[in-house]
Amino acid sequence: MIEAQIAKMLAYGHFSRELVALYLHRIVACASASAVGAFTVIFVYQLFDGSLFAALVVFGAMYLGTGIMVVPAAQLLNRFGIRTVLLFSFPFIIVGHAALFFLATGYVTDSVSVILLLISYIVVAILYRVLYWIPYNTDMSILLDRSRRGTQVALLSNIADINVATMPFWAGLVVAFWGFGWLFLLAAALTLLSVIPLFWTKNRHEHYSWTYVETLRALFAFESRPLLWGYSARGVQDGVQIVLWPLLVFLLLDQEYIAVGAITALTFFAIIIIRFFTGRLFDGGKKVRILTWGAALSATGWIMKMAVVTPVAIFVVDTYHGVGRIMNQTAIDIFAFEQAADNGRFVDEYTVLKELSLSIGRTFVLLLAGIAAWFGGAYAGFGIALLAAAFATLGTIRLARQQPL
Repeated sequence: MIEAQIAKMLAYGHFSRELVALYLHRIVACASASAVGAFTVIFVYQLFDGSLFAALVVFGAMYLGTGIMVVPAAQLLNRFGIRTVLLFSFPFIIVGHAALFFLATGYVTDSVSVILLLISYIVVAILYRVLYWIPYNTDMSILLDRSRRGTQVALLSNIADINVATMPFWAGLVVAFWGFGWLFLLAAALTLLSVIPLFWTKNRHEHYSWTYVETLRALFAFESRPLLWGYSARGVQDGVQIVLWPLLVFLLLDQEYIAVGAITALTFFAIIIIRFFTGRLFDGGKKVRILTWGAALSATGWIMKMAVVTPVAIFVVDTYHGVGRIMNQTAIDIFAFEQAADNGRFVDEYTVLKELSLSIGRTFVLLLAGIAAWFGGAYAGFGIALLAAAFATLGTIRLARQQPL
């Protein structure tokens, strides 16, 4: 019965065989990312005896390195093709999970080895990110149906979320009863499983035509300012949502792993329906309106998060914010795929500019949080970061003004 309903929805959305394969891959990959996402940040935080600075440095270095390496990675598309470069990325994330496993299980105890393993994790995580996201987003831009991008992105994202919504809860149980090491092994296994559907896609070749200098010139050009401001703003929100908010929730919930996982899972379930609804509105011609509504709700949600103190408040406010964030980010994603496709032969160049802008925003907000924490303590860092995310959310509206390159 469930399979029949899914088949009916896929038929309604006019999904090609390759698009289904690409999203089957993404569904499994999302399960892996959902399992370890918040808990990797918490693990690094605890590895250094509750140091917020350690978490900010590790993830800040990761985002900065991603921005530096994204252009050389995109140039690999010229020689190897989209699918091949995508497949190149997976050995690196497996090595990254292995490094975290050795750190978590106590095989390495001296400080020098711990630092070296952590540096190794940062390096392979950077290589994974730059080799994965450029070809993945480029292929998605090509495969999405021009007239149904909103419905397709929303529907496929909902199917993925339904599949992975409980993963944070199970991850919390794994960490609470068996430790972080088993969680990283689970993530590695799911990552390997996600590779299989990629062999059902074609190995398209896109020619990345810009040098490093030309890429930077294009990024800061006048016509790219909406993209730069919009995606840097999205990056600010990502940095807070991925790194700082999970740590704040962890501290507010008295460092209970199961509680963190349960709250995250419940929030997932509460907002799934919103994404499909906004996706259909987007196809109905209300592009800028959805982006604006989502930005307003998300911005007020960030402000409200500054006042939460109880588990119930965390769930209610996170759900409210999640509604706005899903509306805003679904609209952003659809704008990205639409504008990348509209750029024709520059589809991969547009994707690179987007990733560079995201890296700028993510690095900036973690640096800002670190400076605030240095002068005012950890909670000052959290507060400034949440405030920055609220203001940055309004900047995503500028994406609606982006023109083809």
